[in-house]
Amino acid sequence: MAITTARTVRSATGAGAGRVLTVQLGRPAAPLTHAANGALYGLSDDGVPGDAALAPLRLGSVTQKPEGGQQHPNGDALTVSSAFFRNGGGEVLVLAQDDYRRWPYEDLGIEEHLRRLEAIARRLAAHPRAERFVVVPFNEPDGIWYGLNAEDEAEYATGRDRFLADWTAAYARVRAVAPGLRIAGPNEAAYDRRFLPEFLAHAARHGVLPDVLTWHELAPSSLAEFRAHHAHYRALERELGIGPLPVTITEYGNRRDLSVPGQLVQWVGMFEEAGVAANQAYWDQAGNLDGNVVRTTVPNGGWWFFRWYAAMTGGASPSCRRNPTRWTRSRASPASTRGGGRRRRWSAAPTARSTWSSPACRTRCWAGRSPSPWPRRAGPATRARTPPPGCWPAPWPRSPTTAR
Repeated sequence: MAITTARTVRSATGAGAGRVLTVQLGRPAAPLTHAANGALYGLSDDGVPGDAALAPLRLGSVTQKPEGGQQHPNGDALTVSSAFFRNGGGEVLVLAQDDYRRWPYEDLGIEEHLRRLEAIARRLAAHPRAERFVVVPFNEPDGIWYGLNAEDEAEYATGRDRFLADWTAAYARVRAVAPGLRIAGPNEAAYDRRFLPEFLAHAARHGVLPDVLTWHELAPSSLAEFRAHHAHYRALERELGIGPLPVTITEYGNRRDLSVPGQLVQWVGMFEEAGVAANQAYWDQAGNLDGNVVRTTVPNGGWWFFRWYAAMTGGASPSCRRNPTRWTRSRASPASTRGGGRRRRWSAAPTARSTWSSPACRTRCWAGRSPSPWPRRAGPATRARTPPPGCWPAPWPRSPTTAR
């Protein structure tokens, strides 16, 4: 028997632009991965951000620089891994090229890079939790060193051949000194339909497939295009008879997205739907979990969004009504089961709506067990909204210290 919760959400500008969001919680749902909450340089030092801010989020992954790397003054992978792991973190991706000082990275030749990569791999492999680290030999090779984004086909072919040779050499060097260390790539700055088929074919033919397939989704258009990117990649795997490999989007979002729940829910819902891991981009200040924490332990709206996401269990419901012009996302979760019976009370909370629009937009709803509240109105009216039939307001922790 399908459980359907519906609520009409009217436009803030009026004009009778009412919309109906329908959540069908009785249909089978895909398990939540909780893997879309990662961060590029989310941690600066042990204690920055503080444990009280990190522990409730249970971050799936972070991307950091090699120990002693020159690209940033802090954010060393081994240094921050202690805080990351003790607060429930998953895996640490290490950008080998962030060992360099300049941006874009200075090209000192592949032999120098292999020397540095070997030292990084040895150090990661010696860590007691080496299985939780992933080395990324190259970062954004489409624009740095190799010119894989070149419009001229001859220039592209030259860069492609050079990268494929260097990738093969880098893979072999890591395997020689750290056989169990996972390798991720190619890690371009955008999904590349031209290069990726050639990369995968070469890697499969020469036995140098990455353990984790990575790229970035940074443009606003990614919200409309990522699903097609992911489908294209999975089709390539089937065509080549490889995989399926785990996918990590090593950077996502832009300044307009980070710390803004109404924007973040679009990205996270999209990645949950695809079952991929994803790390927020690092655009501004260090040490604030990519904009979600203030002064080490003070949460903002983005933090509370990820806190809620971490608390959810259950699955993601694919059965929501579509709005063809605007993103409207909702979370719905069973709050409790009482008295030994089979009846469940559900907590449903529509998130803030963004003004970003595209014909490809569609609603995504999540179902899962979560201590999530019915949202309060802004302004003087602070009493909780009356939930629709079948929904139940549930308590919400007040601070990172109590949100455990």
